[in-house]
Amino acid sequence: MKSKKNQINTTEKKINSFKALPVGWHYGSGIAPLAKVLDLAIQLNQCAGLMGFEATDAFPGIDGEVMLTVYDGDFYLEFSFEVDCSINYIRE
Repeated sequence: MKSKKNQINTTEKKINSFKALPVGWHYGSGIAPLAKVLDLAIQLNQCAGLMGFEATDAFPGIDGEVMLTVYDGDFYLEFSFEVDCSINYIRE
């Protein structure tokens, strides 16, 4: 089982990998997120680890957005960082 810190670091590496996505990475559509969007996702991921959350994951969006999911037991918090640096939030 991964430690909390390792999980946060793994997610950060995954977020950083999104900058290498080529144009058309998703069945002919999709662009890489901008650096400012990646930075916001990394900052929140690190904050989640500092706040005691044990698991996070990230996913690229086809329009350059980044989704960060923070897991809290049976619930999850999903943050979508849009290209204009706005953030959408869902708790399920």
